[in-house]
Amino acid sequence: MKTFIKSASLLAICTPVLFSCNNDVEGTLSVDKIPVELSLSVNNHVTRTIPTLATDGTITTSWANGDAVGLYTGNESAVYTTEDAGATWSSAAKLSVVEGTTNTFYGYYPYSANNTDITAINCSVAIDQTGVANFTAGDILRGVNADVAANATVTMNMNHVNALIKIKISGTAAASDIQVALKNVVTNAAFNLTSGTVTVGETTGDVKMHKLHADAAANEYVFIAVIPAQTIASGTKFVEITTGEERYHFSHTADVAVGSNQMQPIAIQVGNAAASMEIDGNFTIGTWVSNEEIGGEAVIVPGPKSLITEAYPATWTSAGLAVSTTPAGWFKAGNSSLSVSDAVISWSGANTNWYNNYIAYRYSGVQQGEKYTLKFKVSAENTPTTEPEGTEPQTELEYKIVVGARSAYTGNIDGSAATSGNWMVPILQDAAGSPLYYRTQNITSTDTEYTYILDFKGLYNGATTGATIVEAGEELQGAIASGDLFISNITVGSTAKIHSVTLTQIVE
Repeated sequence: MKTFIKSASLLAICTPVLFSCNNDVEGTLSVDKIPVELSLSVNNHVTRTIPTLATDGTITTSWANGDAVGLYTGNESAVYTTEDAGATWSSAAKLSVVEGTTNTFYGYYPYSANNTDITAINCSVAIDQTGVANFTAGDILRGVNADVAANATVTMNMNHVNALIKIKISGTAAASDIQVALKNVVTNAAFNLTSGTVTVGETTGDVKMHKLHADAAANEYVFIAVIPAQTIASGTKFVEITTGEERYHFSHTADVAVGSNQMQPIAIQVGNAAASMEIDGNFTIGTWVSNEEIGGEAVIVPGPKSLITEAYPATWTSAGLAVSTTPAGWFKAGNSSLSVSDAVISWSGANTNWYNNYIAYRYSGVQQGEKYTLKFKVSAENTPTTEPEGTEPQTELEYKIVVGARSAYTGNIDGSAATSGNWMVPILQDAAGSPLYYRTQNITSTDTEYTYILDFKGLYNGATTGATIVEAGEELQGAIASGDLFISNITVGSTAKIHSVTLTQIVE
């Protein structure tokens, strides 16, 4: 079990020689003040800056040289630091208390000079906690002890201001390059040192978690991160796991509420018969406060798919669009000449008809309702020619390409046979969101990236821009599942050069 509780002992030492009542001057009253010495001990060898996971599951750390605690009482404050890993603590300007009084002490860790208002001490967390320093910086501690006599030893139990998320991942797909992030969680907050009240902000982000433990042989990994107290709504995809070439999103069927000084353990399996997630209901570790048990099944949403998975072929097949005999992967139009060098496809524009001069990719595995982002980089240049002596060189052309897609299904929406020129196509959108069947795109001699969206919520029942969009039901899953992405060079006398073509699912 993990214990992050600190015990702070404040030793008030009376020094009569230096601090005594001055009774020699009649009518003058001086006040004896006692310096406060600070001694911080760590219960159960609790970690602060170097977290480790023991074989029994205990998470431990140790104080590090340079750690600083802010200590307050009344209107006074001081900073106590350690240079011997927590064995002793010292301050350049120690607190002092009036002899014969009782006092309330407040402390927080780690101290920051930016915290000038003790009613609003920053307890925001870093969005990248992969490094232990950023994790520790967000694990804010607060302690208080009231009615302490000036000559008494003060023991201060310091509790966590933020919450801890601990995720254990196992399964056959858990690879050594595994990364875990908490998605769209609140990251900013502040707390009142005297009351302990935490005010959570509205800034959200994806928090990359710290890998605390890795056992590649057992396919088992443990990740931790601290976040401000908050409630993650049911169904929210709040855990993202990237391992190997796969990405997983997890949500829970009930709200996940974590408060100050609470830990939420989560166990996730990936790559087995079915990926699953369990949220443990036994949350008490040391003095972490236990939440109510969370039940229900976790929901897994597959990570984004990539539809372009085939490498460029050594020999390009000439094939037509939207025909059952078209092979998977890359192909070209019958009269399109091309070459591939350093992963760049170059092909000349020999015809203004787009369907006579394209490169294309037969994709498959699409589900109704999915969306994909198409990206590629392209440039063009005049096709080198030998100019007759005495004539001007060929001027730069107005380069154009055509981008589009067609379903591999050969029937109509109603199931009848397709007529010539009447194709079913997915909804293609440009960067402005305009729905198109295909898009004529002006390009230049500068290598430029272009982006389109393929929306498979339905199909165009026609071959031209503005054709009726029919939202497909289950009966048209076969029509949506596969098709041909095509890009055509329609500028005669030019050579188009394209590379970095991707067609990646949008996970919302």
